[in-house]
Amino acid sequence: MQFVKNKFDFAAQLAAAILRMVMALITSICRLLGVQPPVSRGRPELSTKPADLEDAYRQAHSREMCRGLDIVSDIGSTVHRYAAAPEPMIRSAVDLSALTPSQQDWLMMLSEDDLRRLAKAGPSACEKAVSGKRCGVVGLTLYREPVPEQIRGRTADIRDLMYERIKQNRSGLAYGR
Repeated sequence: MQFVKNKFDFAAQLAAAILRMVMALITSICRLLGVQPPVSRGRPELSTKPADLEDAYRQAHSREMCRGLDIVSDIGSTVHRYAAAPEPMIRSAVDLSALTPSQQDWLMMLSEDDLRRLAKAGPSACEKAVSGKRCGVVGLTLYREPVPEQIRGRTADIRDLMYERIKQNRSGLAYGR
């Protein structure tokens, strides 16, 4: 097999040498006659260097690795931790103090399927969802910032009752004094 390969290599080298001799002969005849000699085609110059390919690969790889790792605030990571918890007992241990009371209510009213899809979407999608923006989770009820009148309803009544009890206690009326 090696013998056949050597014969083909020799034939290829011989043909290249013959072509070079023919081109040299044609070039010399053209020079004698004062005509522009034919341009021999050399090796083509590559416009793309290996370093360019390496840089492009590194950039694409780093973009792929960083996809979905956007900078997320405490709110987004808190919602993601809550949504990613496997069962309700573990969810109850998640600290929701980064969220407002209305955001906490919205989060606790989500179904198991919504929480599962929100956890799968990632922390940045969770932050968008709790901010009331579209997050890419299909069918998720968007968080709406409650109108001040809605908040004032029950909370204001409880606050007024508490204020009255404290006022009565200070004046000595609460316990029959």
